[in-house]
Amino acid sequence: MQNSILFKAVIAFSACHESRTQRCDRYQELGHVFHGACVRDLLKVLNDVHPNPDIQGDVQGDYLSATCLLRSYEILNGDTRQQQHLLGAYSFASSSHIDTKIRGLAQSGAWNYLREEITMALELRRAVRLGSEFDYSPSDDRPDDTWAHSITYILARVINFCFDTTVEMSSSERKGSWEYLSECVSDWRSNRPKSFNPFSAAPKPGNALPSIWLLQPWHVAGEQYLRVAEILLALSSPNPNTSGFGVEGREFNPPSIQHHVLEVCGLAFTNDNVAARVNAFGPLAFCGRYLVQAIHQEALVSMLLDFSISTGWPVQPIIEDLRRHWAGEE
Repeated sequence: MQNSILFKAVIAFSACHESRTQRCDRYQELGHVFHGACVRDLLKVLNDVHPNPDIQGDVQGDYLSATCLLRSYEILNGDTRQQQHLLGAYSFASSSHIDTKIRGLAQSGAWNYLREEITMALELRRAVRLGSEFDYSPSDDRPDDTWAHSITYILARVINFCFDTTVEMSSSERKGSWEYLSECVSDWRSNRPKSFNPFSAAPKPGNALPSIWLLQPWHVAGEQYLRVAEILLALSSPNPNTSGFGVEGREFNPPSIQHHVLEVCGLAFTNDNVAARVNAFGPLAFCGRYLVQAIHQEALVSMLLDFSISTGWPVQPIIEDLRRHWAGEE
C-alpha cells in the first residue's frame, strides 16, 4: 500500500491468475488495465534507474518485485518465451548491488528473478543473465531456504558453463571450470541439511515416476536443481569416457542420467505445493527430453497438464517441444 507500482503489479497478477485458474473472464480486463498502468509507471522510473540515487533499498525491492510479478503475468497470458518483463527485472536487479546475505524484498526479488532466468534457460537451452549482483558466498550455518539459494546460484553457473557460447576457453580452462563446478555441486550434496532428505518413498497413487516425499517447497526446488546440475555436468564432461554428445545429444543416455531425470520428475509429481510446481517447469522442460520410455513420457505430459490447472501456466509449448524431441524431429 506504500508503493502504487507494487500495488498495481499485485492486482494485475492476481486478476490474471484468477482468470486463468478459475476461468473467470471478468478478471481478465481488470488485470489488463492494472498491467498497463503498472508498465507505464515502471517505464518512467526505469529510465532513471542508473542516475537516480533513490533506487536503493526498499524502493529497489519494490520495483524489482513488481517487475517479477509482471513477468508472471506475462507468462500466464501465454507469452512464456517473450521476456520483456524478465529483462526489466534484470535491469532493477542489477541497478545497484544487492546484499544476498541478508533478507528483504530486494533479495527475494533477486532470487525470484534468477529462478525465472533458470526456468527460461533450461527451456530454451540458453545462458543465464547473471550479473555481479549475485556474488553469493553464504555461511554454513544458514537455514534451509538459503541452502536452496546456494544450489540456485551454482546451477546458474553450471548452465552458463554449458550454454554460454560467447566465452572462449581452452581445453585445459574448460576442464578446470568443469572440475570446479563439479566440486561445488558435490559439496552442496554432501553438506546440505538432513531435512533435504526424503522422509518417505511411499508410492503415490497413479504415479509411474519415483515417489520422493519432502517437507517444504525449497527442499523440492533444491533437490531438483541439484539433479539438473549433475545431469548438465555429466553431459558436458571433458572426460571422453563419459560424454561425447553434449547437452543436446539424444544418444548419450546412461543409467545415471536416467536416474536423475526420473527423480526430477518424481519430485514434481509427489509434492503438490503450487510454488514448487511453478519452479519445476524449467527442470521438467529440460530433463523431460531425456526420458526414453513411453510410460514416463506420457506421465510427464499428464503431469504438466494437471499442473497447468492450479498454476495457470501455459504448458503447451513445453509439451510440443518434448514431443518433437521424443519423435526425433530435432
